[in-house]
Amino acid sequence: MRYRVLPPVLALATISTLAYAQSASPRRSAPQHFELHRARDTSAISGAARARAKAGNCKAALDGFDEALRTTQEAELYRDRGLCHEKEGHRFPAIDDFRVYLTMRADAPDADDIRARLDTLEGNQRKEHETVEDGAKTKKGVQDSQDGQKDLRTDPNSKTFEMTLDDTQRLDAAEGSGLRLGSGFVLGPYFGLRKAFNKDGSSDWGYMVGLSARYSFNSVITALLELGYAGFGKSGEGTNNGGIQTLLGLEARLRLDRFATNQFFLMGGFGYERAVNSSSKVTGVVYFLPRLRLGYRHVFGPSVGLEIALDGGPFLNAFENVPVGATADSRFAVMLGGTLSLAVAF
Repeated sequence: MRYRVLPPVLALATISTLAYAQSASPRRSAPQHFELHRARDTSAISGAARARAKAGNCKAALDGFDEALRTTQEAELYRDRGLCHEKEGHRFPAIDDFRVYLTMRADAPDADDIRARLDTLEGNQRKEHETVEDGAKTKKGVQDSQDGQKDLRTDPNSKTFEMTLDDTQRLDAAEGSGLRLGSGFVLGPYFGLRKAFNKDGSSDWGYMVGLSARYSFNSVITALLELGYAGFGKSGEGTNNGGIQTLLGLEARLRLDRFATNQFFLMGGFGYERAVNSSSKVTGVVYFLPRLRLGYRHVFGPSVGLEIALDGGPFLNAFENVPVGATADSRFAVMLGGTLSLAVAF
């Protein structure tokens, strides 16, 4: 009997041993696959969304803004999507987007306008939670909310959505222009007419022509360097004088509108000129102490400006290469004239 039980016992032990070995052996994990995805260029997506929004199709634009914001955190996209939500009556998404924009760009040129819109939306939200004495929500709160949304778009004292979207895009462009609100280099030609005055009278009409190079540090201050040719008198006559003309100065500008399309500017600096007389070869050296310019600028598009200004200042006129026996004393005088300039921002 003992010998008949042994085989089953041995078989059971063998099966248990194999099962334990199977469980103790390490499992081989399934191979993992990694894929690299190239980030999509969001500029085309966001540009198409803004074009749809500007055309009044905010419903389609929202899909584009959502898609662009999956791969970028551009503050202006939150702002533009918020404006779309606002137009479509999506108050809470508009509030969220405006809050994100103001957190990222608290000092943006249009921040005050967005804050005003956010305040209106949040005020309407609070009105909807007003209750009457019995604790029920008042219908007036809901109606005030709807009226507030309507007034935001129809009040003559408030810009419509379409105008605001266009304005935000214009502000973005103005911030990137050294002629408007931004920083950067500005180049352009200039032409001027002028006369010199002293105690003995005035000179013939003179002219100057050259190229100006500027760098705008911000929406107010610009450094300026001019290099050109200045002359007095008629070519071929003995009284004709001409030579190099330079100017180094700083300009302060005052914008007259939101986008700095129209500006007044005041420039102050120091000038140096050398004019050689075509007949006697006497060299007249001019030191401006200082040279001033007050003018008006109109900017076409984001980067082209046309300027007209009054120009001049006191100067010291000294002479070199004076012939032996002749006298040419240094003297103080005043130069007055005007300039016409073209400026292009880069």
